[in-house]
Amino acid sequence: MASNPDFRINLLTFSDVLGVQEGNNHGRDLIFMDKSFISLTLRTDNKFYKEAFRALSLFDRMKGVPSREDWDSENVFYNPLVLGRTGKTLKITKYFKDNKVFKLGQLLDEKAKEARGIAHDSAQVSLLNNIKLNLGSFEVGAVKDDRVFFANGTNLKMTCITQKDLYEDAILRKSKDHKHQTKWVERLNTVIIWEEVWTSVHCNLHSNETKCAIWEQLHLNFYTQYSYNKWHSTSDLCPLCQKCPDDIFHIILHCDFTNLIWTELQPILRRFLKRNVDDQEKALGLVNIKSSPGILLRNWVTFKVREQIMDSERKAHYSGCPSVDSFKAQFNRSMADDVKRVIHRFNNENAISKVDELIAFNGVLCRKVSEDNYTINHIFCL
Repeated sequence: MASNPDFRINLLTFSDVLGVQEGNNHGRDLIFMDKSFISLTLRTDNKFYKEAFRALSLFDRMKGVPSREDWDSENVFYNPLVLGRTGKTLKITKYFKDNKVFKLGQLLDEKAKEARGIAHDSAQVSLLNNIKLNLGSFEVGAVKDDRVFFANGTNLKMTCITQKDLYEDAILRKSKDHKHQTKWVERLNTVIIWEEVWTSVHCNLHSNETKCAIWEQLHLNFYTQYSYNKWHSTSDLCPLCQKCPDDIFHIILHCDFTNLIWTELQPILRRFLKRNVDDQEKALGLVNIKSSPGILLRNWVTFKVREQIMDSERKAHYSGCPSVDSFKAQFNRSMADDVKRVIHRFNNENAISKVDELIAFNGVLCRKVSEDNYTINHIFCL
């Protein structure tokens, strides 16, 4: 539609429906606008084109300029080929809107007047002096087709793109790791199957509070002493271990208080699954396509511990570090409440057999004393 004459009627329809947008942009130019313009500036009541522009924001597009003279007709504002000193597109101001100054050629004309020493618009000259052209991979003066640049590094003429190309590009872009995922992969130096991680987090044994706490940790989107230090440019010590945190991973992987809790917890965890705790489990829990009762219960306990460590660190910021024994006592109470909650739920669902098969596994969390009657065990011995 942007460059093929066979689609001229489609381009005209598109142009009429969308009309003239901010910065005097219209028609073909709109196809190449950046994501911020599509999201924040574009105005239309047409639902089809709204959805189409949302789809366009998935792709990197480079607009071709056939010849040097064609740059004169390029719009100055919101044009990804015309950038300010900061490298961002220029937003139109009231002065240029009132004076109907939109084209790069208009600025060049005023610059030429200045060079000849005749009256000129100093605002237009000043703007021209502070912009740079984004030439991309083509030279001004060379004839180039309008092309779309794909996430896999290839680029195709816009007229040659198929629906398959668009689908593959959309899938590839959506499959890229988020920042927190990339940071975890780099920190743990391992392959992470995130679908399995999220399945373990959203297990129905966990309370909503626990799920939220682990979700925040995995997204590296939680408040900790490192966060406060970063925001306020301070070097305050971790309230739990009295060491200055080096990064956001401190409270999860490096805090001495946290690791002492892990050390004391490890013999209990081995009763669920004979495996020592490592950094990957501290960060992600245990993941498996088909989780055994031991894995499910071990994640239940470790996620609960991590939730309480986060809560303790925040409280310690104001009231001092808790003793290890007080932490254990609080955890025993909290974990017992969760076990009672789940047993009560299974009982109401007429699924009490799940308690025997799962919750009472190896007698770690609870022990059956009679029909429908269970004794809750303490995880930590005080």
